[in-house]
Order: sequence, then C-alpha cells, then structure tokens
Amino acid sequence: MYGIRSKILAVWVVMLATVAGSGLVILAHLTELGEAVDVILRENYRSVIASQEMKEALERMDSGVLFHFAGRGHEGAAILDAGIADFRKALDVEMGNITLPGEQETAERLSRAFDAFIETIPTVVDPAREEASRRTDYFARLLPRFQEIKSLANALLEMNQSNMSEANDRARAKAALTARVILWSLLACGLTTILFGHLIQLWILHPIRHLTRSVEEIRGGNFDLVLSVGGRDEFARLASGFNAMAATIRELRRRDQRDVARNRQAMGEVFQALPVTVAIVDAEGRIEEASTLAEHWFGLKSGLPLRESGLEMIQELAEKALLEATPQEPPNPDDLIQRFVDGEERFFRPLATPIHSLTENQTGTATEPVGVAIILKDFTQVREQRELKRSVVGTVSHQLKTPLTALRMSLHLLLQEASEPLTARQEDLLQTARDESERMVKILDDLLDIHRAEAGFRRLNREAVRPQWLAEEATRIHQEDANRRGIALNVRVPADLPEVLADSPRLAHVFDNLLANALRHTPPRGAVTVSAISEVGMVRFLVTDSGCGVAVEDRTQVFEPFWRGTGQCPDSGVGLGLTIVREIVRAHNGEVGVAGAPGGGAVFTFTLPAVERPPARPDTTLGACP
Repeated sequence: MYGIRSKILAVWVVMLATVAGSGLVILAHLTELGEAVDVILRENYRSVIASQEMKEALERMDSGVLFHFAGRGHEGAAILDAGIADFRKALDVEMGNITLPGEQETAERLSRAFDAFIETIPTVVDPAREEASRRTDYFARLLPRFQEIKSLANALLEMNQSNMSEANDRARAKAALTARVILWSLLACGLTTILFGHLIQLWILHPIRHLTRSVEEIRGGNFDLVLSVGGRDEFARLASGFNAMAATIRELRRRDQRDVARNRQAMGEVFQALPVTVAIVDAEGRIEEASTLAEHWFGLKSGLPLRESGLEMIQELAEKALLEATPQEPPNPDDLIQRFVDGEERFFRPLATPIHSLTENQTGTATEPVGVAIILKDFTQVREQRELKRSVVGTVSHQLKTPLTALRMSLHLLLQEASEPLTARQEDLLQTARDESERMVKILDDLLDIHRAEAGFRRLNREAVRPQWLAEEATRIHQEDANRRGIALNVRVPADLPEVLADSPRLAHVFDNLLANALRHTPPRGAVTVSAISEVGMVRFLVTDSGCGVAVEDRTQVFEPFWRGTGQCPDSGVGLGLTIVREIVRAHNGEVGVAGAPGGGAVFTFTLPAVERPPARPDTTLGACP
C-alpha cells in the first residue's frame, strides 16, 4: 500500500503534468496566432500603403502637368519633381515586398508604364510647342499611360487587400481555436484540482475528523473507544498507536479507580476512628467524609450539603477558604460554637483549611483548591481558663483599687498638709510614692477596662454618628498637647462619608489611646493626621504619625496585652492601651490593624460598620447633629 506522501506526490505530478501540457498547447496556438498577424503586417500592409502612395503621387504629377497648361510652369515643375520622387519611393517599397502570385508581373508592368509616362511628360509640358499639339499629346499619349498606371496600382492594392482579408479570416479562426484550447485547458486544470481536493479530503481530512471525534469522546470519558485500522498508511499507524494509548489509559484508569476506592475506604475507616472533630468538604460544598464525632456532635454526614447543616459560621469560613485559598478562622477569639455533649456544655472553634491539587498550565505547575478540611477544636478548657482569668483580674483589680485609693489620699494629704516642714529627702520619697501610686491606679484602671471590654462592651449604646464629627472631637481634646510638643495635628475626613454605628464615649477612648501614642512617638515639627475612607459596608479610620514606626516583626503583637516595644520610655504604660482599643473596636464588629506610613512612621487603622440608608429627599431643616 502506498503512504499518504506517495499518494499526494502522485496526484501532484498528475496535476503538474496537466498544467504543463495545457500551457504548452496554449503557447503553441498563441505562437501560430502571432505569426498569422505578423504575416498580415509584413506581407500585405506595406504593399497596400505603397499602392495608395503611388496613386496619390500619380494624381499630383497629373496636377503638375495641368499647371503647365495653365501657364504656371514653375509651380507645375515643382509638383512634378515631388510626385516623381514619391512615386519611385513607393514603387521601390512595392518591388521589395513581393509576396503574392502575379504581384511581381503587375509591379514590373507598373514600372515600365511609369517609365513611359515620365518620358512623355517633357513633350507635353514643353512651352516651346504649340498648346494645341501639347493638348493632343496629353490626351493621346499621357492620359492613357496615366490611366494604365492607376489601373495597375489599383490592381496591386486590391490584390494585397484581398490577401489581407483572407489572412484576417485565418487569424480570427486561429484566435477562436486558441480560445477554445485555453478554455479546455482551464477546464482540465479545474477538474484536476477538484480531483486532487477530493483525494486530499478522502485521504487526510476524513481520517483527521474521525480521529478528532475519537479524541473528543475520550476527553468526555469514553475510554473504551477503539478506532478501526484500515490500510498501511500513516493514519493507519496513527490509529494503531491511538488504540494502544487508549488501552494504556484504560488500564491506568482501572488501576487508579482501584487505588481511589481502596484509599477512600481506608480514609473512611480512619475518619471513623479519629478522636477529633473533622470533616472534608468538596468544591461544590458537599461533605465527602466526616469523623464519628463530627457526625454525632454536629450532624456533618457524608453526602450532606454543608449549607443544610445549619452551621452558618462553618459555611462562611469554608467558602472564604475556597475563594482565597488560605486557612480561615473566625476573626473574634470569642466566636465559638456551643454544643451540649452528654449533658455537658462544650465550646468549639472552627478552622477551615483549603485542600490543594496540582494542575498543569502554560506557565508550569500550579495549585488550586479542590476542597476544604473543617476542623473543630475543643476550646472548652481554654474558654474556662479565660473566664477564670477574667474573673481573677476583675476581682483583684477591684479589691486593690479601694486601698490604693486610700493610700493615694494619704500621700496627697502628707504632701499638702504636713504639720512640720518636710526635708528634701522626705518630699522626694513622698512624691515618688505618689507617682507610683498614680501609675498603679492607671494600671488597675486599664485592667478593669479590659475586664469590662471582654465582659460588657458587647452591650454598647450604638447610634448613627458622622465620622467627621468623631475625628474633630477626638483631635480637639489633644490639640493643646500637640501644640505644646510642636506637632501638627490634622483632620482629613470627608464630610460626605456615610454615618457609622458607634458608641461615642467608647470611640473617644479608642481615639484617645491612638492619638496619645502617636503624639508620644512623633518628634517636634512632625505631624499626626486623622483620616477616613469609605469601604464596602464599612468606614476605615486612619491615625498616621511621622515617628519611628513599628517594626514589621512587632506588628502582629502590638495589640496583645502587656506587650511593650523595645526602646519605650518607662512611663509609657504597661501595654494595655492598644489591647483595650482592639476589644472596643471588635465589640463594634470592626477590626484593627497597623502598617508602615509612607516616608516613615506608623498608620493605626480601625473599621466601623457604616449605616446603610435608602436615598432620601433633600433635608431643608436648619441645624445639624453628630
């Protein structure tokens, strides 16, 4: 059997031979047509022109003779000389272009008649002779020769014109034949091209289409497809290789199915034996596997859509983990799920971790989330310890504040109402004791604030407040301190920002902590700026300073209790202010953060929920409220 290459080459040779043969035939006919036209131009046209010129010269010579009879011999002689010269020139052309039978004899007779005509002219135009004799010679001798010459010239003219007409008819016939030959040649080339296209479609396109459909079926999952193999050409070998590949894929698929089934069974058994609460959710939100505890305590059964479990917090975390491809936990540490297990109250904290799969793309290997692992950590003991700590901190702080207040009052009285003058040493000791007692009172106040934040800040008196008013009120309190330090305190809050839901006194505490810290860490001639921007459903407040900033490694700890950065002065507190800020903002359903400011310094941010109001008609009442 011939291969595709041999078949295409054979058809190409046939097509080339057809085109070459047609071209040679057309070229031969065009050559013959050209020769026929050349014959017309070369053999007859010059003789026709020469005969016409001889007739015109003869007429002029006769006019010259008549000029002599009219008494204008000088002009008549010039006309005769010019006519004789033109006639001889045309006669020479004719004698040199003899191509037809009988043309030679006619031309010679014409030459002899012209010679006799020339010999008679002097006798007729001689002015010495009598006019009557001259007239008699003209009509008896010259005029008959004139008519003979003209008749012979007409004979040559008609002879060549007749031959030109016959040659023209032959050229037309040749042109028509050539046109038919060209038409048939084009038709042959067209038929050859159609045949070649049909064979190409039969040999190449049909097998390619069949192979494409087979590939589409395999891509759709039909791995049992087998291509029919016919012939020994390249497509037959390709079909054989394709069948071998499909067989390999089928075997690998069966092997993978066995491995997947075995692994699924093993994973299910492991899940059932796990002493932890964990579940696997696929990308469509359906639970694939769940441990025994997850099924008994939370109702997370295999095959159940996660949205039907009633656990909205877990569903939101799973969707966010799939979308962002990062582990997700509730933003608030106190966001726990309560469950009663065997009559005992227990608390769980969910964690959603994306499960990644390796995929190949144009840029290389990449990962994409294909599911989520839901892990529910038992936080019951952690919560109990946290509640105990809060209780101890609140109780101890409250119990210590009463005697400490009495101590502060005693030291104040000693300094103000001493019965005897105090020595410098005594006054220094009392002043130091009073300062330390004031510092202890501030620490206890901070501890109580944290206790209240963790226990009672959730009961806030929130109302709609303009962000610009909040910022202006906060900076107004600190304006004097900023002037004293030589620091510019700026407010850049747009008036058209949406209102926020906030407890104004609690937010004043947040601004006080952030502005006090910013002013404390900003050098003279620096600047502290309070700004705000609108975000989706929130308003973000920013407190920016031009100080030394917060190191990147410290930014994750700056809001933790009792954390103090390196290089802080002793009277900067014990590290509870920013913790209180965080708790107040979280109680408002907001978040806090810290970043570096452009050009140096720090940017502390926090968000508050924006008030969603429907579009209202313009308010024409006077006055404005916060």
